[in-house]
Amino acid sequence: VGQDKVLMKHILADNDIPMANWFWVYANEIDDHKDEVLARVHKLIYPVILKPARTGSSVGIAIAHSDEEYLECFEDARQYDEKVITEKVVKPMVEINCSVLGDAYNCEPSVLEQVGHQSSDELLTFQDKYQGGGKGAKTKGVKSSGSKGAGMASTARIVPAPISDEQTKMIQDLAVKTFRTLGASGVCRIDFMMDQETKRVYVNEINTIPGSLAFYLWTEKGVSFTELMDRLINIALERERRRSRMTFSYDTNLLSTYNESSAKGSKR
Repeated sequence: VGQDKVLMKHILADNDIPMANWFWVYANEIDDHKDEVLARVHKLIYPVILKPARTGSSVGIAIAHSDEEYLECFEDARQYDEKVITEKVVKPMVEINCSVLGDAYNCEPSVLEQVGHQSSDELLTFQDKYQGGGKGAKTKGVKSSGSKGAGMASTARIVPAPISDEQTKMIQDLAVKTFRTLGASGVCRIDFMMDQETKRVYVNEINTIPGSLAFYLWTEKGVSFTELMDRLINIALERERRRSRMTFSYDTNLLSTYNESSAKGSKR
């Protein structure tokens, strides 16, 4: 579920977990219903962000400020998925992340991190993150202006996040609720967006395989990398023990009572 942003968002919405306003369409809808799609975009009000439903690492993700940009970005996003999400950009925004460790029965949140970019980019592209996209590197829908070879080094992380205890507790509770609602297990990272003016917090997405297993958020809580690995192994073993006690198939021979008259039925 966490790999499909459309399914994830529907489940979170049904459980009253706050998210930025959004909608999704099948990619081919833009061909025959362009005006209807743009009308929905106008209700969100630019700028908006477009996302393929099942990609990660910013692949196919872009921000649009006008109809012209939107249609261009949509064409890029549809190359990666048949479902395209359009979401209102939260601005001014600060990104807050929280890791959760455990399973639906017993889990706990990590300390929080605040993520900020040292460049003026509105979002980090795949090239920025993993290929050290240089100044002026070409990516469809998004322009990269980071320093050459900077990569993820251009991302500033503050751990723990410099927010109030009340805000920290609220985000940690939301992270645990999101984790349990989606039936996650092991270690995940929940990414949040905080409106810097209103201080409202929105769930962005769950990262089911976070980079470095988000270990740096646990060391701040006194959990070493070795202990984190041990706990993940124990979680997996306990999950398998529970699964071994469940019934996944039911032995029966439904055709043993089959005969021609029962197949035809009786009509009166």
